[in-house]
Amino acid sequence: MSRLLVCIATASLLSVTTQAGLAQDAHERPEPDPGPSQVSQVEVEAGKLYSPYDLATSGLSAKDLVPVSNFVSSGRIDPPSRNDN
Repeated sequence: MSRLLVCIATASLLSVTTQAGLAQDAHERPEPDPGPSQVSQVEVEAGKLYSPYDLATSGLSAKDLVPVSNFVSSGRIDPPSRNDN
């Protein structure tokens, strides 16, 4: 009988904890219009992107320019909640 009560109490506690977690996520609302991303191609020195091992195996020098995509921010992104910029 006591095992049954312990099982019921544990199941209740897990249920309440799960419901509280789901309710927390329900308050998060996505941005209604996030806006388009502006993508552009830029060239960056390979030494800034790749490790020396990657440069050696790919045959690139650190000064070679490699094309990368640049995703320009629209400025609508929320800043971090902590002061760890």
